[in-house]
Amino acid sequence: PQEIYTYVDDESNVVMRVNFTRPLWEAGGFSDSNLANPWKYGGSNAPFDQSFYIVLNLAVGGVIGYFPDGVANKPWTDRTTSAMADFYRGKNQWLPTWDLEGEGSALIVDWIRVWEFKDLA
Repeated sequence: PQEIYTYVDDESNVVMRVNFTRPLWEAGGFSDSNLANPWKYGGSNAPFDQSFYIVLNLAVGGVIGYFPDGVANKPWTDRTTSAMADFYRGKNQWLPTWDLEGEGSALIVDWIRVWEFKDLA
């Protein structure tokens, strides 16, 4: 394949598109690292040139600046080493905002479809 992409509801709502114009190890900026390239014998589409699993999750928190410190009573800071524990300790702030009885605070997935497009040339 020349690319991999994901969308929500229909193809006009693409949420991620990755072109395989260069190896993903290089595109990810790992070429200059001391890490061993696990895909060095694969094509530019490695690791997607072999079977793989799709993992869906709902993440809360983070320490990479996505949720700025000091905004909306965030109970942790990005520079702490105890962000997960700080988040849990702040549950009296955020837990009442979650809809634990209905589906208002739920990750709901109706279906997932995967297609493989073969080169027709």
